[in-house]
Amino acid sequence: MSLLVSCAVLAAFAGVSAAPAQAAPRAGQVKALTACAPLAKPTIKLAYGDRSITVAWSTVPGAVAYDILYSFSSNMAKPSAKRMTSGSSRMLTGLTNGSRYYAQIKAVAADPLCSSVSPIASGIPAAGNPTALTVTVVPAGKDQVRVSWTGQGRNTKVAVIAGSEGSLTKHPFQSAWYPATTSSITLTVPAALRAQLGTGSGNPIFVKVATYNSLTAGTTFPRVASVTNAYRLSLAGKYSWAAATTTTKALRVAEYNVQSVAASAKLSGRTWAQRRLKVAASIKVSGADLLAAVELTTAAAGNGKTQWEDLRDLLAQPGYGGYRIANDNVGGAGTGATKGAHLFYDPTVVSVVSSGIVSGKDVTNLYYPASWPAGLTDRYLSWAKFTMKSTGKPFFAASVHLPAGSSYANLRVREAAAIDKYLTAKAGTLPIVVMGDLNSSFAALPDGPQTTFTRAGYYDASSAVQKANPRYPTANITNQVDNKTVVGYPYTPYLYQYAAPRIDYILVKNSPGALAYRNQLVLVNGKFDPAYQGSDHNLQWADIGIK
Repeated sequence: MSLLVSCAVLAAFAGVSAAPAQAAPRAGQVKALTACAPLAKPTIKLAYGDRSITVAWSTVPGAVAYDILYSFSSNMAKPSAKRMTSGSSRMLTGLTNGSRYYAQIKAVAADPLCSSVSPIASGIPAAGNPTALTVTVVPAGKDQVRVSWTGQGRNTKVAVIAGSEGSLTKHPFQSAWYPATTSSITLTVPAALRAQLGTGSGNPIFVKVATYNSLTAGTTFPRVASVTNAYRLSLAGKYSWAAATTTTKALRVAEYNVQSVAASAKLSGRTWAQRRLKVAASIKVSGADLLAAVELTTAAAGNGKTQWEDLRDLLAQPGYGGYRIANDNVGGAGTGATKGAHLFYDPTVVSVVSSGIVSGKDVTNLYYPASWPAGLTDRYLSWAKFTMKSTGKPFFAASVHLPAGSSYANLRVREAAAIDKYLTAKAGTLPIVVMGDLNSSFAALPDGPQTTFTRAGYYDASSAVQKANPRYPTANITNQVDNKTVVGYPYTPYLYQYAAPRIDYILVKNSPGALAYRNQLVLVNGKFDPAYQGSDHNLQWADIGIK
C-alpha cells in the first residue's frame, strides 16, 4: 500500500477527511516528506591567530561529515566551505589580519535535508605575541594532573610543559601541541619520571602553558619566552601533586626528629631538660598510634637516665599518651655509633610481635659491601613487627636516620636500598612503614634516598589528598628568619612561595597510601607556640592504610 493511501486510511480512522490522492512526483520534483529527524546542532568555538582562525566544534551523533563555512558577512552570505570527514577542529589559514571573519559549522547528515548548523561565531586574525593566560592545575588520576587555562588569544597552537620546579629545567616533560582552541588537557607523567613526580612520590609537578602565534613555528619547546618568535610561556609557580592513592584511615603514624642532647646543649634555653616536656606535648597533640623518634640518643639526660629512657618514661604517662617502646633492649651505643632511632606505640591500638635495633653500617655493608666509610658514625635503626588490634593484620615498621652531609649522598642512596632489602626479607609481602630523617631534600637531591624508596614501591604519605603545611620546611634551620642566635628555633616559621624542601619522611609499601598528612606546626598568631616547640624539626604525621 502506498504511503499516500496509508495516510488516507489513518485520517479516516481519526475522523478527518483525507485529501485526494495525488499523482507520484515526476522526476526532478522534491518529495514533500523525509524519513529522518534533523541532527542536533553542533557547538562552535574560535581562536584567532596570525593570518588564521582555528575552528573547533562538538561532534553530533549521526553526522557523516562537517562543513566549515566562513565569510566576511555576518549573515554568512557567499561563504567559503571546507569539508571535514574526521577530527573536530581545523585551522583556516591564508586569512587577512585585522579583518573580521564569521564562521559556522554544518553537521552533514546522510540525507542533506536533515543536516543542522551551529550558531555563528566570529574572530579577527592578528599577529603579535600571544596573550597572557591564567592557569590552574589539579590532580587528575594516577600519575596525572589536569591543566586548564583561560584568556587565550592570538595563538596558533598551545602545549603544556612540566617539571619538578618552576623553571622547568629539572625533570622536564611536555604534552603534544594542541589546536589553539584547546583550553584544558590531562597531562600524564612519563614512566621514567614516576618515581620522582608520579602518584605517591610526594613531589609537586610544576606546569607552564606555552603558546605560539606563528604559522611557521617549529615543534620545539623553548624554556624562555620570545616576543620576536611570537612565543609565550605562562608564569611559573602553578603546580599540583599527581592524584593520591586514597585510603580509609587505619593507623596514624608519626615521625619526629627530637634533636639530641648534644646538638642543643649550647643553645640558649634549648637544653634537653628545657625541651623534654615540649617534645612530649607535641607527640601527644599529634594523636599518633605509632611514632618513629630519631636523634633520641643514649646520652645522659641529666636525671640519671639516657635521653631515650627519659622520653620513654615521659610518654608512658597517661597525660602524654600512655605509649610503650617497641624495643626496650637498646644497650649502649659504644664508640663511633649512635642509637637514636626508636619506635613508640599505643598499646590499645597495636601490639608488638617482634622487634630489634640494628647497625645501619652492617645493614648497608651486607647488601653493598665496603660501602660505609671508615670513621663515619654508625647510626642504628629500629624495626618491629606489629599487629593491628582492630583487624588482626600484621605489618612492619622502621625508624631510620641517614647520615648528613653532601659527601654522603651516594651512601644514603645505598643505605636506603639496603634498608628496603633488609625489611623486605623480614616482611615479605606484608605492609612496611619506613619513617625517619633521610637528610635529603628532593629539590637539592632529586635522586636521593627518598626516590630510592619510591622506586622500590613505597608511597610517600605526603602525597595524601588532605595535606597541611606543605609550604613550610620540616627542619626549621632552613631559611630561619628570626631568633637567629638560637639555630633551628625561629619564632616565626618560614613560608615558601611553593612547596618547601623537606628531609623528614613517612613511606608506606605493600599497602594503600595515605588519607591525610600534616607537617605539624602549632602556631599562635603566626608564631610557634613555645609549649610545643621542642625540636629544630617539626613532627610529621599521616593517616595511612594497612591492608
